[in-house]
Amino acid sequence: MLSKSKIVAGLQCQTKLWLGAHAKHLAKVGAQQQLVMARGEEFGVIARDQFPGGRLIRVLDANGKVDVQGALRQTQDILDEFAGGSPRVPLYEATFLRDDTIVMVDILLPSDNGAWNIVEVKSGKAKNGEQFNERYVMDAAIQTYIASATICIQSTSLGYPNIQFIYTQSGNYQGLLKVEDVSTQIAEHLVNMPQTIAQMKQVVLASEAPPSQIGTVCKGCEFIEHCSGATLAPDESIRVPVWYLGSSPDVAIVQELMKEHRDLATVPPEKLTKPIHQQMRQIAKTGQHYIDQKLIDYLEHQPWPRYFLDYEYLGKPVPLWLQTQVNEQVPFQFSLRKWNGPNDVAIQHTEYIADSLSDPRQELIAKLLDAFDEDGPIYTWHGNSVEGPMTFKLAQMATAEQATKLESIAKRCKEHDLLKVFQQYFYTLGMHGWSIKEIARCLLPSNPYETLSTANGVQAMMGYEDFLLMPPSPERDKLKENLLAYCKVDTQVMIDIWQAVLSLGAHDHFDSVD
Repeated sequence: MLSKSKIVAGLQCQTKLWLGAHAKHLAKVGAQQQLVMARGEEFGVIARDQFPGGRLIRVLDANGKVDVQGALRQTQDILDEFAGGSPRVPLYEATFLRDDTIVMVDILLPSDNGAWNIVEVKSGKAKNGEQFNERYVMDAAIQTYIASATICIQSTSLGYPNIQFIYTQSGNYQGLLKVEDVSTQIAEHLVNMPQTIAQMKQVVLASEAPPSQIGTVCKGCEFIEHCSGATLAPDESIRVPVWYLGSSPDVAIVQELMKEHRDLATVPPEKLTKPIHQQMRQIAKTGQHYIDQKLIDYLEHQPWPRYFLDYEYLGKPVPLWLQTQVNEQVPFQFSLRKWNGPNDVAIQHTEYIADSLSDPRQELIAKLLDAFDEDGPIYTWHGNSVEGPMTFKLAQMATAEQATKLESIAKRCKEHDLLKVFQQYFYTLGMHGWSIKEIARCLLPSNPYETLSTANGVQAMMGYEDFLLMPPSPERDKLKENLLAYCKVDTQVMIDIWQAVLSLGAHDHFDSVD
C-alpha cells in the first residue's frame, strides 16, 4: 500500500499521496524532473562501487518493471543463506515489508556483530551548513523502521556527493560518496513512525482526495496543474489564462486571482500592479501584440557588429570530465553569430562542441576567443545567469591575456541579456513565460524547434552524455549533428525574434492600458 516515497509525499501533501495512489494519469512529469531522477539513479549505481563485492536485489516482471514480491523473496533467500553460514556481503536494493509498507534499501552493510548498517543514498544537497535535509532524514528513518522488523540495524547513515571530490582518473570514483551517521537524527521519527504510517494509510484508503491547498510546497509537483485547475478545459476559449501571470500556478498572484477569475481579461485592472501584467490583460481583451516603444528603440539603435552567444553546459553529481568536481557546471558547446549590419544576409556563424572525456574548457576558451575578431555587444538569452557567470569562471582558469578578453565577454553577456528586455517590453498571444522557445512558438511564422531531433536543454544534456560515450559510428555522427543544430537554432532565433519585432513596427504596439 505504501512505500518510502509515498510516505514522504504524504507528509508533504496528502493530496499528492492520494493522487499518486488513485490517479497517476493526472501527473505531468517534466523533462527536468526526469533528468533529476536519471541523475539520482546514476549516482546510486556509483555509490554501490564504494562498497564492492555486494549482491544486487533485482527481480523484473514480464514488462521489465520491478517485481516487488520477487525482490522480497530474493532478499529473504539471501538472508537465509547468510544465516546458514555463507559469508555476509553488502546488499544493494534489499527489499523489506512491514505494516503494508515496502522499502528498498540502497546499501546494506554487514557489521562485525551480526547486525547491519543502512546507507541511504542521495544525489542532491544533503546539508545546509551543519543541518541535514529533513526530508532525507525522514527517508532514512522510514528505511530503518521497515527493515528493522526483519534484521537488526546497528546504524543508519546518509550517503551524498562529496563536493571536495575531483575526478582525476577515468572510471575511478572512490571518494565521491560522503557518508555520515544520522542514527541520532532519525530517533524521534522512529518513535512516531507507527502513527505516521497509520495516518498515511487512512489517506490512501479514503474514497476521495483530501482538499488541496496550493502553496510554495507545490512548486515542481507533477499534480500542480490538476490541483490548481491551471489547464484549459475542452470547452474553454481564453486568450490569456490567469495562470500565465506566473511561471507556476503556485505563484501568489495566480492563486489569489483564480479564486474569482480564469480569464485575465475579466480581472479588474487595479488588481494588477506590474506593468507587464497590465499589458497582458490588454492582450487578453484585444488579441494584439504588446511591443513597447522602448523595445523598438532598443533594437533599432544597438551598435554594429552584434554578436549572439549561446552555451550548452553540463553539471551533475557524477563528474563526466577529468579534473572536474561534483555538480560543476561546465560549458561543452557554444554557438556564436556575428551580425555585421542591416544588409548582412550571410551572418557569420562559429560553433564548437567538445568530443572527448578530457576537460573541454581550455579548448572552448581558445575557440571562443578566436571567434571574436572585433568588439561589439554580445546578446544572450539568460546571459545574466548563464553565459555571463560561466565566462567569468572560464577567465579564472585562463592565461592573463585570455582572462582579460573573457572578462570583457562575460560583462557584455550580462549587459545585453535579451530576456530581461523582452520580459519588460514584450508579450504576444499564447505566451506562457518568456523562454526563447515560447516567444519563437508564438511570434515566428514557423517554430524552428519543432523540426529538431534534440528539442530542449534536458535532451541536449542527456544526448551529449550518450554522444561522448559512443564509439565512432554513423549514429554518433548523427547525434553530434543534432546537438550542433539545437545550439545553432538558439542563436538564430534571437536574430529572428529581433527582426520579427521590428517588422511588426510601431503600428502594431501600444503603450497604454485601460
